[in-house]
Amino acid sequence: MSSRKGQVPRTKWDEMLVEFRALGGVADNIEQRYGALGRGLFPIDPKKPVRIAVPKNLLIDVKDIFCENGLLRIKKGAKVGERERVFFEFYQNEFSWGGEGKADCEEFLERLDALPGSVKEILANEFGLAQLGISNRSDDRTLVRFLHSRKITYGNGHVLMPVLELANHAENGCFYNVDEGISINGTFKAEALAHYGIADPFGAFENWGIVS
Repeated sequence: MSSRKGQVPRTKWDEMLVEFRALGGVADNIEQRYGALGRGLFPIDPKKPVRIAVPKNLLIDVKDIFCENGLLRIKKGAKVGERERVFFEFYQNEFSWGGEGKADCEEFLERLDALPGSVKEILANEFGLAQLGISNRSDDRTLVRFLHSRKITYGNGHVLMPVLELANHAENGCFYNVDEGISINGTFKAEALAHYGIADPFGAFENWGIVS
Protein backbone atom coordinates (compact mmCIF):
# COMPACT_ATOMS: atom_id res chain seq x y z
CA MET A 1 0.00 0.00 0.00
CA SER A 2 1.49 3.31 -1.03
CA SER A 3 1.82 6.29 1.29
CA ARG A 4 3.15 9.81 1.18
CA LYS A 5 6.78 10.37 2.09
CA GLY A 6 7.22 10.60 5.84
CA GLN A 7 3.89 8.91 6.64
CA VAL A 8 3.62 5.56 8.37
CA PRO A 9 1.77 3.17 6.00
CA ARG A 10 -1.65 2.15 7.32
CA THR A 11 -3.01 -1.35 7.08
CA LYS A 12 -6.54 -1.88 5.79
CA TRP A 13 -7.56 -2.59 9.39
CA ASP A 14 -6.24 0.79 10.54
CA GLU A 15 -7.88 2.57 7.62
CA MET A 16 -11.19 0.85 8.33
CA LEU A 17 -11.08 1.91 12.00
CA VAL A 18 -10.25 5.51 11.07
CA GLU A 19 -13.40 5.69 8.95
CA PHE A 20 -15.44 3.78 11.56
CA ARG A 21 -14.51 6.41 14.15
CA ALA A 22 -15.12 9.27 11.73
CA LEU A 23 -18.68 7.99 11.32
CA GLY A 24 -19.28 8.00 15.07
CA GLY A 25 -17.98 4.56 16.05
CA VAL A 26 -15.73 3.84 19.02
CA ALA A 27 -12.96 1.25 18.82
CA ASP A 28 -10.61 1.65 21.77
CA ASN A 29 -7.67 -0.65 22.45
CA ILE A 30 -8.55 -3.42 19.95
CA GLU A 31 -6.80 -5.35 17.22
CA GLN A 32 -7.74 -8.38 15.17
CA ARG A 33 -5.78 -11.61 15.40
CA TYR A 34 -6.19 -15.36 15.94
CA GLY A 35 -6.68 -17.14 19.26
CA ALA A 36 -8.20 -20.30 20.72
CA LEU A 37 -11.60 -19.49 19.14
CA GLY A 38 -10.14 -18.60 15.77
CA ARG A 39 -10.21 -15.08 14.44
CA GLY A 40 -11.29 -12.53 17.03
CA LEU A 41 -10.68 -9.19 18.74
CA PHE A 42 -7.94 -8.69 21.34
CA PRO A 43 -6.86 -5.81 23.55
CA ILE A 44 -3.70 -4.06 22.40
CA ASP A 45 -2.92 -3.45 26.08
CA PRO A 46 -4.64 -6.00 28.41
CA LYS A 47 -4.28 -3.57 31.33
CA LYS A 48 -6.54 -1.03 29.66
CA PRO A 49 -10.28 -1.33 28.96
CA VAL A 50 -11.70 -2.25 25.57
CA ARG A 51 -14.64 -0.26 24.28
CA ILE A 52 -16.44 -0.90 21.00
CA ALA A 53 -19.53 1.11 20.12
CA VAL A 54 -21.50 1.01 16.88
CA PRO A 55 -23.67 4.11 16.35
CA LYS A 56 -27.19 3.84 14.96
CA ASN A 57 -26.17 5.19 11.55
CA LEU A 58 -23.91 2.13 11.07
CA LEU A 59 -26.49 -0.47 12.13
CA ILE A 60 -27.69 -1.85 8.81
CA ASP A 61 -31.04 -3.66 8.52
CA VAL A 62 -30.51 -7.20 7.22
CA LYS A 63 -33.45 -6.70 4.85
CA ASP A 64 -31.38 -4.09 3.00
CA ILE A 65 -28.41 -6.38 2.34
CA PHE A 66 -27.89 -8.49 -0.77
CA CYS A 67 -25.08 -10.24 -2.62
CA GLU A 68 -23.90 -9.12 -6.06
CA ASN A 69 -21.06 -10.85 -7.90
CA GLY A 70 -19.89 -12.39 -4.65
CA LEU A 71 -19.81 -9.10 -2.73
CA LEU A 72 -22.21 -7.79 -0.08
CA ARG A 73 -24.07 -4.64 -1.04
CA ILE A 74 -26.75 -2.39 0.45
CA LYS A 75 -29.92 -2.08 -1.62
CA LYS A 76 -30.70 1.18 -3.38
CA GLY A 77 -33.36 3.10 -1.51
CA ALA A 78 -32.17 1.94 1.92
CA LYS A 79 -32.11 4.69 4.52
CA VAL A 80 -28.32 4.76 4.69
CA GLY A 81 -25.98 7.69 4.04
CA GLU A 82 -23.61 7.38 1.11
CA ARG A 83 -20.50 7.50 3.30
CA GLU A 84 -21.99 4.87 5.60
CA ARG A 85 -22.83 2.71 2.57
CA VAL A 86 -19.26 2.87 1.25
CA PHE A 87 -17.82 2.07 4.67
CA PHE A 88 -20.16 -0.84 5.34
CA GLU A 89 -19.54 -2.49 1.99
CA PHE A 90 -15.75 -2.08 2.35
CA TYR A 91 -15.86 -3.47 5.89
CA GLN A 92 -18.01 -6.46 4.95
CA ASN A 93 -16.02 -7.48 1.91
CA GLU A 94 -12.63 -7.08 3.58
CA PHE A 95 -13.19 -8.17 7.19
CA SER A 96 -16.50 -10.00 7.65
CA TRP A 97 -18.26 -11.65 4.67
CA GLY A 98 -15.06 -11.52 2.62
CA GLY A 99 -12.76 -12.09 5.58
CA GLU A 100 -13.64 -15.75 6.28
CA GLY A 101 -17.32 -15.16 7.11
CA LYS A 102 -18.59 -16.54 3.81
CA ALA A 103 -16.12 -19.43 3.88
CA ASP A 104 -17.11 -20.34 7.46
CA CYS A 105 -20.79 -20.48 6.49
CA GLU A 106 -20.05 -22.57 3.41
CA GLU A 107 -18.09 -25.06 5.51
CA PHE A 108 -20.89 -25.21 8.10
CA LEU A 109 -23.48 -25.97 5.39
CA GLU A 110 -21.23 -28.53 3.70
CA ARG A 111 -20.97 -30.45 6.97
CA LEU A 112 -24.75 -30.44 7.29
CA ASP A 113 -25.06 -31.68 3.74
CA ALA A 114 -22.81 -34.62 4.59
CA LEU A 115 -25.25 -35.93 7.23
CA PRO A 116 -27.48 -38.91 6.34
CA GLY A 117 -30.85 -37.89 4.93
CA SER A 118 -32.74 -39.40 7.86
CA VAL A 119 -30.72 -37.34 10.34
CA LYS A 120 -31.34 -34.13 8.39
CA GLU A 121 -35.07 -34.82 8.35
CA ILE A 122 -35.14 -35.31 12.13
CA LEU A 123 -33.12 -32.12 12.76
CA ALA A 124 -35.33 -30.09 10.43
CA ASN A 125 -38.75 -31.50 11.34
CA GLU A 126 -38.46 -32.58 14.97
CA PHE A 127 -35.87 -30.16 16.34
CA GLY A 128 -36.91 -27.07 14.38
CA LEU A 129 -33.51 -26.56 12.76
CA ALA A 130 -34.76 -26.11 9.18
CA GLN A 131 -33.35 -22.56 9.15
CA LEU A 132 -29.85 -24.02 9.10
CA GLY A 133 -30.34 -24.87 5.44
CA ILE A 134 -30.79 -28.57 6.00
CA SER A 135 -33.75 -28.76 3.65
CA ASN A 136 -32.91 -25.69 1.55
CA ARG A 137 -30.68 -26.15 -1.49
CA SER A 138 -31.08 -22.63 -2.90
CA ASP A 139 -28.04 -20.72 -4.13
CA ASP A 140 -28.50 -17.91 -1.63
CA ARG A 141 -28.50 -20.08 1.50
CA THR A 142 -24.89 -19.12 2.31
CA LEU A 143 -25.96 -15.48 2.56
CA VAL A 144 -29.08 -16.46 4.53
CA ARG A 145 -26.90 -18.42 6.95
CA PHE A 146 -24.39 -15.55 7.23
CA LEU A 147 -27.06 -12.97 8.04
CA HIS A 148 -28.87 -15.28 10.44
CA SER A 149 -25.71 -16.02 12.42
CA ARG A 150 -24.65 -12.37 12.72
CA LYS A 151 -27.85 -10.39 13.05
CA ILE A 152 -28.88 -8.84 16.35
CA THR A 153 -32.29 -7.56 17.39
CA TYR A 154 -32.36 -3.77 17.61
CA GLY A 155 -35.55 -1.76 17.90
CA ASN A 156 -38.20 -3.41 15.76
CA GLY A 157 -35.83 -5.22 13.42
CA HIS A 158 -32.60 -7.11 12.95
CA VAL A 159 -29.32 -5.42 12.06
CA LEU A 160 -25.66 -6.11 11.42
CA MET A 161 -23.17 -4.26 13.62
CA PRO A 162 -19.80 -3.76 11.92
CA VAL A 163 -16.61 -4.35 13.96
CA LEU A 164 -18.46 -5.41 17.10
CA GLU A 165 -19.77 -8.56 15.38
CA LEU A 166 -16.15 -9.75 15.09
CA ALA A 167 -16.06 -10.37 18.86
CA ASN A 168 -16.47 -14.07 19.68
CA HIS A 169 -18.99 -15.42 22.18
CA ALA A 170 -18.35 -16.66 25.73
CA GLU A 171 -20.61 -17.21 28.73
CA ASN A 172 -18.47 -14.76 30.71
CA GLY A 173 -18.33 -12.24 27.88
CA CYS A 174 -19.71 -8.70 28.01
CA PHE A 175 -23.44 -8.29 27.47
CA TYR A 176 -24.39 -5.81 24.77
CA ASN A 177 -25.50 -2.33 25.75
CA VAL A 178 -28.22 -1.28 23.29
CA ASP A 179 -28.69 2.33 24.37
CA GLU A 180 -28.17 4.69 21.39
CA GLY A 181 -26.42 2.07 19.31
CA ILE A 182 -24.78 -1.18 20.42
CA SER A 183 -21.63 -1.42 22.52
CA ILE A 184 -19.49 -3.45 24.89
CA ASN A 185 -17.05 -2.15 27.48
CA GLY A 186 -14.67 -4.22 29.61
CA THR A 187 -11.16 -5.26 30.52
CA PHE A 188 -9.84 -8.56 29.15
CA LYS A 189 -6.68 -10.45 30.01
CA ALA A 190 -6.80 -12.16 26.62
CA GLU A 191 -9.49 -12.10 23.93
CA ALA A 192 -12.25 -9.48 24.09
CA LEU A 193 -15.43 -11.57 24.27
CA ALA A 194 -19.14 -10.78 24.05
CA HIS A 195 -22.17 -12.64 25.38
CA TYR A 196 -24.43 -13.15 22.37
CA GLY A 197 -27.52 -13.90 24.44
CA ILE A 198 -29.19 -16.58 26.50
CA ALA A 199 -29.97 -19.72 24.51
CA ASP A 200 -30.22 -23.44 25.11
CA PRO A 201 -27.75 -25.75 23.27
CA PHE A 202 -30.07 -26.12 20.28
CA GLY A 203 -30.56 -22.37 20.09
CA ALA A 204 -26.80 -21.72 20.29
CA PHE A 205 -26.17 -24.17 17.47
CA GLU A 206 -29.04 -22.94 15.31
CA ASN A 207 -28.20 -19.25 15.76
CA TRP A 208 -24.41 -19.17 15.83
CA GLY A 209 -23.14 -22.65 15.02
CA ILE A 210 -21.81 -22.96 18.57
CA VAL A 211 -21.69 -26.41 20.17
CA SER A 212 -22.55 -25.78 23.81
